[in-house]
Amino acid sequence: CACVCVCDRSGQKCLMSTCSSFIRFQLFRCQVVLPVLRKSMQYYMHLMTENVTTGRLHLPAAQSPEYATAPDTNYDLALFRWGVGTLVHVATHVLPDLRGDPDLPKWQNVIERLTDFPTDSETGLLIGDGVQVSLFCA
Repeated sequence: CACVCVCDRSGQKCLMSTCSSFIRFQLFRCQVVLPVLRKSMQYYMHLMTENVTTGRLHLPAAQSPEYATAPDTNYDLALFRWGVGTLVHVATHVLPDLRGDPDLPKWQNVIERLTDFPTDSETGLLIGDGVQVSLFCA
């Protein structure tokens, strides 16, 4: 289709579009993607635990894809951090109707308190808490 998009001054947001595929994409994003992302993040929030000493939020032991089982896997922490960050961004900048969402403070809390990615001074980034990357070379 011939897509005509009227953008804001920064060119970052499309304010109006005559492109039916763009409009369908926006509806898909709001009606399908956002609810799936919310439910996925609710699952992670159900799994997370708080370290009462540090106040940091942690994820339980999980299988890092094709590697090892460990708590606080970088794979899951990254997905969780990205997911709640995306929900906060959408609620505060994209869909103003979500500013009153009761889950918004929970998502913001996760962003502030989620534990850092596990690292060590020897190898840098770890697979998960206490699990180093080991390469098997012949």
